[in-house]
Amino acid sequence: MHDPTALSGFVLCLLGGLGAIVKGRRGALTWWEREVYHMSPRSNVRFGIFYLALAGLFALVIAGLPLPSVPLLAVAVVAGVLYVSSFARGAGDE
Repeated sequence: MHDPTALSGFVLCLLGGLGAIVKGRRGALTWWEREVYHMSPRSNVRFGIFYLALAGLFALVIAGLPLPSVPLLAVAVVAGVLYVSSFARGAGDE
């Protein structure tokens, strides 16, 4: 049976990575992203690549590689909170 933590981490990272890359390719930045966090569209793509790398690690866990999935999920959640906070903070202002 597959590890449910690894499976949920894989889905989270895959969707988050693809979403970040799409956001970076569109190039539209909020004021908070530009002025407060000094992000660029390239920053979004870098976050996306990082998430996809994490999704690859979760895929290896699902395939049977003995990696701890809970610490990987913790890294994914912390990175996700930091990433989302960079543009969600100003969502109500615009």
